[in-house]
Amino acid sequence: MNQLNLCLRDLLSEALNALPDLDRQVALTIHGLRKQTKFIRALLLLHQAVPPELKQCLKMLSALLAPYRDAQVNLDTYKNLTDSSPSLQDAGLEISLRSNPFFLDSAPTLSLKENIELQFTELSLAMLQLPVAPGQKAIFDLIQGSYESGSTAMHQVRQNSTMEDLHTWRKKTKRLWYQLRFLFGDLIDDLNHPLNLSDQLGQLLGEIHDSDVFDLLLAARSNLNLHQLINSRRSELLLQAFDLGDRLYIQGQPAFSQLLQTAR
Repeated sequence: MNQLNLCLRDLLSEALNALPDLDRQVALTIHGLRKQTKFIRALLLLHQAVPPELKQCLKMLSALLAPYRDAQVNLDTYKNLTDSSPSLQDAGLEISLRSNPFFLDSAPTLSLKENIELQFTELSLAMLQLPVAPGQKAIFDLIQGSYESGSTAMHQVRQNSTMEDLHTWRKKTKRLWYQLRFLFGDLIDDLNHPLNLSDQLGQLLGEIHDSDVFDLLLAARSNLNLHQLINSRRSELLLQAFDLGDRLYIQGQPAFSQLLQTAR
């Protein structure tokens, strides 16, 4: 399915075209670049043979972008929590979050921008080595595998909802969504489409993950009130996630396979 390789190259082109925006909307642009990188990684899993150089480029890009996005997310999570509970505001904590060397409230340094551009340039060169994409049946089989993997991860979280287990479920859910997005395009952006549940679930699990990461920071400050608020919110979100997960995975493999056949 050569559409797969074309989609991968389009995603890379979109990322390269977004690089100049780093000077104007740094946090939003880095978030977008990370999403494009994750989308590319999810689609590469549909390939039977990916050049090692391509894998290494993606790994380095992820490692480069992640700390900056995490620093922004930690501040956003704090603000969201304290906006709803102003009495829990902690001026010292906010100063600490804004003092994080990876927090960017203005244009990135020239060296960082050059490094990001270099990594994406190397990724574009490595993409040229991508072999012919597998056929439709092989791709459908791999996406069905992603569906089963996500279901297994959800059951694991029901048994033991650790941060690591939730993170695994989130990654597998996001991977499934990106792969479905490739097959169906914007058709499944419709909230009423049965497969849109994977996007809704991924966003919900992302919110839980962001709270978990922020909670790790609180451990060093012994901020019990914020910790309790996060735990309460986490429990609520987890119940919602299980509800969405049940609705997504209760379809079962046969029904999911039939839905794949309706792809463009």
